[in-house]
Amino acid sequence: MKINTSDISVIVQGAVDKKLTPKCLRSIRKYLPSAEIILSTWEETDTNGLDYDKLVLNKDPGNTIIDEVHNTSNNVNRQIVSTKQGLFAATRKYALKLRSDMALTGTNFINEFCKYYDAPQTVDNKLFKHRIVINNFYCANPYRTRFLFHISDWCQFGQIDDLIDLWDIPMEPEQQQLYFKSHKKPQFDPIPSWLMRYIPEQYILTACVRKHKINPGIEWYADINPKSLEISEKIFANNIIILNYEKFGINFMKFDPYKWGRERQYSNKEWMELYKKYINPDFRIPKDYGAHLQKHFNRFIKPIRYFVKWCEEPLSLIYYVVLYLINKTRIFCGKCGCYKNSSN
Repeated sequence: MKINTSDISVIVQGAVDKKLTPKCLRSIRKYLPSAEIILSTWEETDTNGLDYDKLVLNKDPGNTIIDEVHNTSNNVNRQIVSTKQGLFAATRKYALKLRSDMALTGTNFINEFCKYYDAPQTVDNKLFKHRIVINNFYCANPYRTRFLFHISDWCQFGQIDDLIDLWDIPMEPEQQQLYFKSHKKPQFDPIPSWLMRYIPEQYILTACVRKHKINPGIEWYADINPKSLEISEKIFANNIIILNYEKFGINFMKFDPYKWGRERQYSNKEWMELYKKYINPDFRIPKDYGAHLQKHFNRFIKPIRYFVKWCEEPLSLIYYVVLYLINKTRIFCGKCGCYKNSSN
């Protein structure tokens, strides 16, 4: 199977950043030269000088403060509106959904999509005709986070109908975003300051799951039980392909993608384990020698880094001791802002 770039629509969604969005659009032209670029952003946005094929201007639905302690906003409705309307404007068979502050660095996501294009799917817990490729940041592993149905929404590639299916969902009501203002918090709550019922990524996937008449079985974001865990894992195995961030072909330019802790996310290998467990027991998980090499290199280099840092400390100590002794014999002049020898 081969996909030409002329078969792809790229939906660049979100607010326009004067520095990052032009880089995003240029990277698409570089790696997907014949793709249709759709910029889906907000009304009254200045888009002069930006390289796109179609412009979709949406009314901004706004955000909601869902953590008053840390002043954290929930932008899920903004993402739903800009992504859905961008997808509705697309004309190609395949689509890539990309944030406006991200850049392409390659097209490996296409290779992975083609690799699993005809891979088996089970009838139960099937949402899409073909799997959607996502990156593993931020795709939470419930064994390390307690968050089920937490799909990464940074970038997604698949057949246009499947992406529309995922994103053609209602906006999240405000009462659900502020759920714990009117409902008692559970006894165990990993993040007591959060007011929302579901994390944005959870809301997107569970809304799609419910649309397909499947009950996800969770009442709030950290609700987890054996039945809902199995449903979540089957949904991931049956409908999604998780690629490690480094292998997808993207660069998150706005934030450090590693700041959320990569050890808490699903990895490509862990997704393959789900695929083997629920879909194809005969599937052989390939050895990732590069990952093993990276792991042992990190173990090797870690003590060296500590040693270099330790060596820097005596030099820094001597430097500041000398400065301290020099300045101890001098007096600061508040009138002219200079130092004078104490003997003057």
